[in-house]
Amino acid sequence: MINSKIGDSFRFPAADGIRGLAILIVLVAHCVGMFFPLIGDKIPGSAKIGVWLFFALSSFLLTNVFVKKGFSIKNISSYILGRIIRIIPLFILTLIVYCSFGYFSANYALAIFKLNTPWGHLWTIPVEFKFYALLPFIAYLLIKVQSNFGSIAMIVAAVMIISIQQWFYPYFEVKSSSTDMTGYISAFIPGMCCALLLSSHVFKKNSVSDFICYVILIGIGLSIPQIRKIFFGIPIDNYLLNKHAHFAVAWSFFIFFALSSNGKINKIFCSQALRLLGRWSFSIYLFHWIVYTEIMKHHMESYVWAFLAFSLAIIIGGLVCSVIERPLENGRHFLMRNA
Repeated sequence: MINSKIGDSFRFPAADGIRGLAILIVLVAHCVGMFFPLIGDKIPGSAKIGVWLFFALSSFLLTNVFVKKGFSIKNISSYILGRIIRIIPLFILTLIVYCSFGYFSANYALAIFKLNTPWGHLWTIPVEFKFYALLPFIAYLLIKVQSNFGSIAMIVAAVMIISIQQWFYPYFEVKSSSTDMTGYISAFIPGMCCALLLSSHVFKKNSVSDFICYVILIGIGLSIPQIRKIFFGIPIDNYLLNKHAHFAVAWSFFIFFALSSNGKINKIFCSQALRLLGRWSFSIYLFHWIVYTEIMKHHMESYVWAFLAFSLAIIIGGLVCSVIERPLENGRHFLMRNA
C-alpha cells in the first residue's frame, strides 16, 4: 500500500514500519555493545545507522505534511504545537526518571533540557528539535523551487544548501553525539527531497524498487565495521560516528523506493509488528538505555538477560507510548480542532 488519503493529509503505512526498522537497529546495536563489550568493540557506531534513518524519515514525513497542506497559519501552528507536545513532555519525563535513578544530577538534567548538553543517547533530541525549527523555512524554499522550476532544480538547490553547510561545518569535524544541530543539517535535507520527489514522481516498478532497497540494505550491512573487516579486510575504526550525510542519502533512496511501490519491501514494512514498533519507537528510544544499564549491572555477558532486556525495553516503550505519548498526541489534535 503506497499511501492512503485521510481527510486532506496523506499517510504512508510503510513509514511506520521503516521507523520500526530504525528502532530495531538502535536496540540491537546498543544491546550487543552494552551486554557484550568485546563484541561491541567490533561494531562501534553501528547504532547511529538507525539514528540516521530516524533523521531522514522524520524530515521526510514532516516535509510531506507541508507538501500536502501548505504553509497556512493553521498548519504552521499545528506543526509547532505538534513538535512541542510530542517531544518536550516525554523529554522532561525521561530526564526526571534518569535523574531519579542517579544517572545525573538535577542541575545536569536542567543543562540537558536546555538542549546544549549531550548525554548518552539523548543527544539526538536537541538535534532533531532544533532542526524542526529550521525545517519549515527549508521546506518552503525547496517547494517553491520545485513548483517553479521542477524537481531537478529543487535537487540542485538542496545540494547547494548541503554544500554550503559542509563548507562551513564538514561532516568529519562534527563531534560524535554533539547537540550542535548545524553539523547535522545534511542528515535531514535528503529526506526532505525524498518527500518532494515522492509527491510527483512515484516509481511503480515493484521488482526494481525491491532490488534497489535490497542493495541499499546489503550495502549498509557491509558498512558495519566487523563485517567490513571480514569482507574487505579494512581495520575496525570509528568511521561510522560522523557519516550522517552519507547514510542520510542512502536511507532517503531507500525510503523513496520502499514507499513508492507495492512490492515485497513495502509489504514487509506494512506488517503490523514493524508498524507497531514504529509507533512505539520514540518512547522505546528514550527509555531503552535505562532498561539496558540497570539489567547489565548484574547480568553482563548473558544472552538470556540481554534478550530479556531487549524485550523489556520494547514493552516499557509500548506502555509509555500508550499511557503518555498517545494521550498527549490526542490532546494536540483536540486543541487544534477547537482552535
